[in-house]
Amino acid sequence: MAVRDAVFRDNKALSRFELEIEGESDAGGGVVIADYRRRDAIADIRHVETPVALQGKGLATRLMDEIAAYATAEGLKIRLTCPFAAAYFAARPELQALRA
Repeated sequence: MAVRDAVFRDNKALSRFELEIEGESDAGGGVVIADYRRRDAIADIRHVETPVALQGKGLATRLMDEIAAYATAEGLKIRLTCPFAAAYFAARPELQALRA
């Protein structure tokens, strides 16, 4: 499936970052999510999940890229409870200043 479009948002009402994906018509789309708990300027990423139909396409990493850019722009620090999010940050020394 080719990803045609992806929209990132901080869904504060559901306490999660989202990457909404539109795909080819036969596969449909979906939403890759990173659940968080936020306290002041710290977001604790607790769980990252990709719908089964979208797995293996690097979309969770793409979501983490968007979260890092958003955190930088918003002055947000990231705490990493989720093992996937922790591995993402561990592999990117340039992002260590974002860690809470």
